[in-house]
Amino acid sequence: MIQVEKSNVYRPSAHAARHCVADEVSYLERLVQARKLLMEQRSDMRRELECYQKSIEQVGDAINLLDVILNDEAQLNEPDREA
Repeated sequence: MIQVEKSNVYRPSAHAARHCVADEVSYLERLVQARKLLMEQRSDMRRELECYQKSIEQVGDAINLLDVILNDEAQLNEPDREA
């Protein structure tokens, strides 16, 4: 009968457990970094959205102003109807 010391039996198991924990820690670190990146991107996208909304409002204001100017010009260019 061959006797195997406990340390020899458990050493690979402990090594495998440490390796597994290291892999899990590495995976969690990557998840945290990915989450940080996504939050930064979301923040950037919100700022861009605000800029686009302001631009759209300004274009809408410009269109309204042009409508007023064109209506005023059309009224000034109408011939007198008194005949």
